[in-house]
Amino acid sequence: MLLIGLGAVGLRFVGLSWGLPYELHPDEAVILARVATMSWSNMNPGFFMYPGLFIYQIFFLDRIVTAFGGETQHLIHAARLLTATYGLATVGFVYLLGARLAADVKELA
Repeated sequence: MLLIGLGAVGLRFVGLSWGLPYELHPDEAVILARVATMSWSNMNPGFFMYPGLFIYQIFFLDRIVTAFGGETQHLIHAARLLTATYGLATVGFVYLLGARLAADVKELA
């Protein structure tokens, strides 16, 4: 599991600042455009082709980054970090699920 975890960390967290501050992944531009239209009084992104919870999390990240004087590239880096963390958590979850299923199969045999 340790090797799988280290591989997952390497694949997800290396290159988080790729292209910053100039190049964005196409998905990032779409999400940032939606977040730019949102405010505390109107939190409706008006766009639901991507998961709504993620857009709201980026909205809150934007407010935190702005409060600390950060720029758009800092927001993108924080959003990429959030996405990589979700990916790493998914690897851990799948491992635990597989271990549980293997234990159940072993018990039935």
